[in-house]
Amino acid sequence: MTKLPRKNKHWMKEISDAISESIKLAEAESGVLSTGAKENLFKYAAMFAAKNRAVQSRDDRVAMSRYAAQARARDFQLSPGDVDNYDINFMLAYLDAHRSLDLISEKKLDDIMAFMTVECKPLIQEA
Repeated sequence: MTKLPRKNKHWMKEISDAISESIKLAEAESGVLSTGAKENLFKYAAMFAAKNRAVQSRDDRVAMSRYAAQARARDFQLSPGDVDNYDINFMLAYLDAHRSLDLISEKKLDDIMAFMTVECKPLIQEA
């Protein structure tokens, strides 16, 4: 497993790069980044989290994906309008994937999210 980013700005760079790559994958699948594709972009987050941490175990990769998807599904049930917060959903899914393996604490996740919601410009454009 590779080292975790040390500072919040390093997390922001890593997550921003993962979002950019996810957008490219989604556009390659359908030729355009539709609203539906944007709503589901967070599903790529765990894949990139596993890649960036060099997670080799298939079971761990599945656990990361499942944990992140279930966390987003719970949030969408509580706040259906959150489905439109494309960047936030991706960031949370990416960090939740790390939480699934106890690579970061809930406090660290909250710290990173607080930093990113202030410092990061939206990367997934509105339709």
